[in-house]
Order: sequence, then C-alpha cells, then structure tokens
Amino acid sequence: MSPGQKLNLEQIEGREPNTSLIFWSETGLSLQAIVSKTNFGTLRLELRPTLRSSGDRSLYIMDDGRINVF
Repeated sequence: MSPGQKLNLEQIEGREPNTSLIFWSETGLSLQAIVSKTNFGTLRLELRPTLRSSGDRSLYIMDDGRINVF
C-alpha cells in the first residue's frame, strides 16, 4: 500500500472469523503500528517508521473486537 491509501475490510461481529494482517516496509525499516478507533464502525491502523529494532509486524483482530499487535 502507498502512504495515505485506505483498505476497507467488511466484518460482521460474531459471524466472521478473526482477521490477521501482516505488514512490512519494502525499504527494510521497522514499523510501529498505532491503533485507534475513530468511531463505532471504524478501526484505524497507522504504520510509521520507528527506531525500535524489532518493530511491529502483524495485527490480529478478534471477532469480539479485541486487537493484538505483534
């Protein structure tokens, strides 16, 4: 994805399986995932370069609305 590009995922609570997203930087930079909920139906994930050596690599969205960043 390019900077500023949006990805829409349709998910109905309790009826769809959990969702996993895997992300990386093509330039080899570590990334930090910043997760926020802007409103009831919108989850926002911002990926930003970071100086941390390991960085974040995946997002796991459970069907009950909980989110884990790995």
